[in-house]
Amino acid sequence: MIKLRDDVVFEDPQSRIREYCEIEVCQGYDDKHSVNHAITQRDIDAANELYAMIDRYDKGESRRLLGNSKNISSLLSSIPNMDIYAVSNKEWLGLRSKIEKLFVEFLSIKGIGLAKATKILHLKRPNLIPILDSFVIKFLLDVNISDEEKGNHVDIGLKTLDRVREIITNQRVVFEKLVEQTQDLPIQLTPVRMFDILCWTAEKWDIRRILNAPYGVPNKSLLFATSLKPRKDIDTTPDNFFKDNRYKLIGRDKRKPRDNGMSSAKSIVVDFVFELCQRAKYGLRGEKPLALIAALKYLYENKIVGKPLLVIFDDPDANKARKIFIDLAKRHGRISEPSNSWNVITGKNRELQNAIQQFGNVDQAFSKLTFEEIELLLKNYMKKLEKF
Repeated sequence: MIKLRDDVVFEDPQSRIREYCEIEVCQGYDDKHSVNHAITQRDIDAANELYAMIDRYDKGESRRLLGNSKNISSLLSSIPNMDIYAVSNKEWLGLRSKIEKLFVEFLSIKGIGLAKATKILHLKRPNLIPILDSFVIKFLLDVNISDEEKGNHVDIGLKTLDRVREIITNQRVVFEKLVEQTQDLPIQLTPVRMFDILCWTAEKWDIRRILNAPYGVPNKSLLFATSLKPRKDIDTTPDNFFKDNRYKLIGRDKRKPRDNGMSSAKSIVVDFVFELCQRAKYGLRGEKPLALIAALKYLYENKIVGKPLLVIFDDPDANKARKIFIDLAKRHGRISEPSNSWNVITGKNRELQNAIQQFGNVDQAFSKLTFEEIELLLKNYMKKLEKF
């Protein structure tokens, strides 16, 4: 048993780790550890396999990272790759100070935040530094890092790291046993990586109920919701489209179905847009969320119902949706070249179409929306866009 918080306990953490490895990204990232002092293009490419999105919106990010490699290398050389739970309290004070300088160096680079930094740093020090993305930070500190000034991000990263060390150290024997239990996995994971997987999936799968993954849908290790507690940071009225609940999570049975006042089709669409917002650099103003809003606007303006989502991104519908997307992007987006963005996400690589297929049944859910639901979704999303 591993206890992450008072309300989140994994009776069988091994099953969660195994399910993560089955359906989320491991290959291409967790098999690319490079325990040395140099940041290379190989590290950046591996981090991008885990959605670091370095260079995705700013083509100069990797160049700036590699340009700072000498300073980073100097700082890394003083930081050992030792298990975080094996560091004594006295040693931790000095090591924490060195990690702080490393975080400062990374975050001084334009476009590089904690998630990108730690996705690279975990590759360099896989036993010491976990991945600290927004899901893990929200889960451990109840902080939305996107709402914080960037000057606070180093402090947030260090506080999260302190919490990681505390929890793992207090359950050292269990984490060591977990390593032994998963020796048969084709890709070996370190205790800190297993810890951030448990936190990340608890936030994504169990609390936010985002049940899509690149290679399947989680169903074997979902935690059981014994009580519902509305999250303080999210409006839980039926027509809030960033709806979520914080649950008291104990055990490993399947969760009770969520009753949020929405039709199942509408709920699926809401969850999908929320997932796109989580991955987009600019949230609701990002490329893929705006494309979904454009699809809704296209249906509404043409009084269309019963059309699957993927069909909208194929001709002849795609050309009409594209015009709406460009208009939305110019009015509300943070996209410098909307036309190019549309081509990137819906063109040859079919980024958006692949995301739709990976999410599960959102394609058909779109076709089951009533006209009233389309109108309500569109009005609420537009209202949010106009607030920015």
